[in-house]
Amino acid sequence: MRSRVRIISLVVVSVAAAGGCGGEAAGTLSNSTTTPSRSTSDEGTSTSVVGAASTPPTEAARVDVWEQSTTAVVTAGIATAPDTPSEVYVSALASTSVGYLAAGSVNRGFVVWRSADLGAFEPIYTEICCERSFSAVAIGELREALVIGGNAMFGAERRQQALLLASDDGASSWRAVGDPGLGSGATRLDRMIVTDDAILVEAAADTDPDVEPQQIVVWSEDLETWHAVELPGRGPGDRPWFVHGGGAIVFALSQRYDGPEGRFSETAIWRSDDGGRQFTEQPSLLEPGVGDFLAVGDTLVGLPYVSTSDDAHADPPGRFVLAAGGEWRELGPDTGTWGDGRVAVFRTAVSGTAGRAYALAARTMRSSPHYCYDDVDTCRQGELAVLATDDGVTWREVPGYPGLGLADGPVSMTVNGDGEVVFLGVDGGGSSGVPIYVTRSTGGAAPPEIENPDLPPPDIPVALVGHTDPFEIGDERRYVLGLGGCAGMYLDDQRWLPETPLPDPPPPEWPHRAVDIADGPTGYVYGRVSRLDADTIQFSIEGLGPVATFHPGPMPEYACG
Repeated sequence: MRSRVRIISLVVVSVAAAGGCGGEAAGTLSNSTTTPSRSTSDEGTSTSVVGAASTPPTEAARVDVWEQSTTAVVTAGIATAPDTPSEVYVSALASTSVGYLAAGSVNRGFVVWRSADLGAFEPIYTEICCERSFSAVAIGELREALVIGGNAMFGAERRQQALLLASDDGASSWRAVGDPGLGSGATRLDRMIVTDDAILVEAAADTDPDVEPQQIVVWSEDLETWHAVELPGRGPGDRPWFVHGGGAIVFALSQRYDGPEGRFSETAIWRSDDGGRQFTEQPSLLEPGVGDFLAVGDTLVGLPYVSTSDDAHADPPGRFVLAAGGEWRELGPDTGTWGDGRVAVFRTAVSGTAGRAYALAARTMRSSPHYCYDDVDTCRQGELAVLATDDGVTWREVPGYPGLGLADGPVSMTVNGDGEVVFLGVDGGGSSGVPIYVTRSTGGAAPPEIENPDLPPPDIPVALVGHTDPFEIGDERRYVLGLGGCAGMYLDDQRWLPETPLPDPPPPEWPHRAVDIADGPTGYVYGRVSRLDADTIQFSIEGLGPVATFHPGPMPEYACG
């Protein structure tokens, strides 16, 4: 069974913050400037954003779209618990009405930092005492209250509990809201969504490793009274996750599997227009190749999950769109903006003034193995890109996103009142403090956007053959040959071994792409296979001719992967 992918979820580094029940104000804001821009590698990183410019910007307008800097997380003066290792972590970031907030820990004590202008983040609240430790997961704002959701541990027995902290004085002090599961024993907070006038919490009761965790989803409009989220038609096996479309619109999604083999049957969809108070059923999506979803207003977008592989050519579907009151429709591949492989979305943000939505997406350009036959140096390029849209259907790209490769750490994406897009990212933590990386569009306005033309299709003189495809005498197909201990040639339900060892490394004229896969191939060679007789397969390089001959061999004694 393929596990579903949650999209637009907070990407968080786990923090074990040991602190106390009480806290104290911890300093005032500093107006110090950010440090000079740092040079970063762009390898595997780019940004696409959804936007709606009437005409593409000129080349001059595309220059210096983004600026980067780092800002310090100040730890001086923070009292810490004695005899603890020197460790600083930031686990949640957000933009609020009182400035930018960061939450994390210093020497295992819970800390909240604030910055008014993306200068230094100064500590404004600390906990280092008492019986509670707290690990922040998400930061939000409901009406007049700031809210931090996370996971706490209590007492000597380290009892786990999902917990919300709220502040009514601009983050100087925090009070415990309590168990959002209303005494139901929520031990882990997975997601927190704050809409216009309500908050939705997705949590779990996860105490027994031998029992499936009980999912708990509740909403509140005042942080005092909590109500269970009801999904009409929800099945006993449904474990929905939630996607915020902006404003009061929230979608719930659950992948369903039928039969003894657990085959995918559908993705069930629900929609709420009132912040999660009431949901209505929406048309299910029957396409199994979609696993990543994002919402733009009342439009839900499904993105390809199935990726093209190096040894079998399986084109992923295009994007699927569900608009209000409509049915699912497939838009077809959008190779210029979304790429032609698997897509994942790490962060979204909406501009309240311009009506634009932005998405930070991981895409793969020239993903089909056939592109590697054309140019092995430019195929299968993974990128981070910022994409922009007005309606969730038509997308454009904000060019030149430099990226920082911080997808494994907390990332915040904000659109300011003037349309400026701001990313904050933290690369985990360490013994000597952590910087917060700032990437923002220049000019104090909405960034320019471009419309990328779709990629031309690859040249396919002969099809690829997969491991289990029929391969008869006289057949010739393209075949991607894996190299290394966990690779080899597998055709017609048979392992094949070369008469003589293949050269290592391959000759420079061979189209070879090196990869770094744990317990997997070390590289791929793009060639053709021809079956000469029942026991002989010839491997050729296009333009060079035959380079190796293979015969049936024993299966390996160990399994990789």
